[in-house]
Amino acid sequence: MTHAPHHFTRRRLLALTGATVATAALAPQISFADGPKDRPLILILLRGGLDSQALFPLYTDPNYRSLRGPLALAPPGSYGGLLDLDGRFGLHPVAEPLLAYWQAGQMAVPIIGPDGVIQPGFI
Repeated sequence: MTHAPHHFTRRRLLALTGATVATAALAPQISFADGPKDRPLILILLRGGLDSQALFPLYTDPNYRSLRGPLALAPPGSYGGLLDLDGRFGLHPVAEPLLAYWQAGQMAVPIIGPDGVIQPGFI
């Protein structure tokens, strides 16, 4: 006697049940903290052309202009220049919409070294 391809047997039901239980036991556990719903944490990892060195340059570094060459932006207050964040770091002018978050204390920027390693501290 042959069975149709979609015919369930007790053996198949037990195998599927076992597989479902095993999958549920091995699946990653997800939990949600009970907290304010209007305060998301957004992490943006930048690599390549618009990395943290380009978006948040340390414009007071004496080597900034020589290391960035023609990519170095004018200092804050200059036409097309950086937007000052704290007297040392600037914000690229194309990211001006982020400035309001910075000024409201709703944004932090980790300090990333040229080797891509996150340095201790934030701007």
